[in-house]
Amino acid sequence: MGTILYNSSRGRNDSLSWIELMLFVILANFADTDYIPGYFIGNPNLFHHGMTHSFVFGIIVSSIVGLLYYAIKRESFFKMSIFMFLTYSSHLIMDYFGKDTRFPFGEQLFWPISDEYFLSSFYIFNDVHKASSSDIFFQSLFSWHNLATIIQEILILTPILILIEYIRKTKRRSS
Repeated sequence: MGTILYNSSRGRNDSLSWIELMLFVILANFADTDYIPGYFIGNPNLFHHGMTHSFVFGIIVSSIVGLLYYAIKRESFFKMSIFMFLTYSSHLIMDYFGKDTRFPFGEQLFWPISDEYFLSSFYIFNDVHKASSSDIFFQSLFSWHNLATIIQEILILTPILILIEYIRKTKRRSS
């Protein structure tokens, strides 16, 4: 999803910037940094789908990245913050429509305003199997189930990426 949003943010004549592309991809996955503190205390899943999976946290992170963009590239702070927020939020939306098989089900989308967990009544994206123990957490990510989940996401998102590129190229030719 980070790649799709990166392509959407580029101007008609902008060339591909691998650094910016990686920034968008990292930001689209940044909500999952909530595994890190849990990993160091032995349970990587302990804080998953908590505060980093909230729109407020997304606003904070995207504002910081927008400020950095402004400081480094003199890009519009507001414009870049909006793109960064959409990129960050794409993860939250995909998780909202993801299969969740671990309690508490859902994510705290409106933390700190609400501690309630939100999850769609139907899912589009499959779950990712992962161990609750830090000892085997990384090994558990490499499974046939998770590979199938990745392939499913690629099959769902690739047509969107192709459509965005088609629109970009069509606009470029008509200018």
